[in-house]
Amino acid sequence: FLKKKNLYITNPTIYLIIFMIIGYSIKIILPNFYAKLFLDPSFVIKGEIWRIFSWLMLTSLDFTSLTNIFYSALAILFFYFIGRNVERELGTIKYNIFLQNAIFLTISGHFLYFLLLLVNANEMTRTYLTLTNSININNTPIFMSMFMLWAIANPNSHIRLYFLIPIKIKYMAILYVIITIYDLITKDTGTRITIICAAINLLIFFF
Repeated sequence: FLKKKNLYITNPTIYLIIFMIIGYSIKIILPNFYAKLFLDPSFVIKGEIWRIFSWLMLTSLDFTSLTNIFYSALAILFFYFIGRNVERELGTIKYNIFLQNAIFLTISGHFLYFLLLLVNANEMTRTYLTLTNSININNTPIFMSMFMLWAIANPNSHIRLYFLIPIKIKYMAILYVIITIYDLITKDTGTRITIICAAINLLIFFF
């Protein structure tokens, strides 16, 4: 259907990276407007529809020092490398479906969570209810689910850490799983929902 209707994008990874760079630019140049990018259902139902997708611009990139520039550049290169490998593994159309499902599940998960809060709130609280953790909802878990998809499909492939140290993808995947479990235990609800939605999308593609 996607192929017939031309509803897919070739190399969508580059668009996600561009969104992140635009989001970082807004964060620096228009910090007050940056808050309007957050995925907060309480504002979406009031008419700020763009929030449904603008959260894809939220990023942890940081270019304020040479060290941060180095690590942020590495992160961008890593995300692009992973995205292109997953696209080659799945094919462009399936890769588009994978990303669309990830985005849809993330949006749905946070809206369901907001609905649950709304149902359990009293009348006065309901008027001012908002997702305080919406600032932490970004596309990093989507990129990491892409990495896990590639790692499961090609566990013995190698990547050069810092362009020097060869390491098998499966060992990086194990480390990421440990970090993710730690985040599920220690992080806020918004982060947990985003991680769980990314994991569900990953499971859908395998099972």
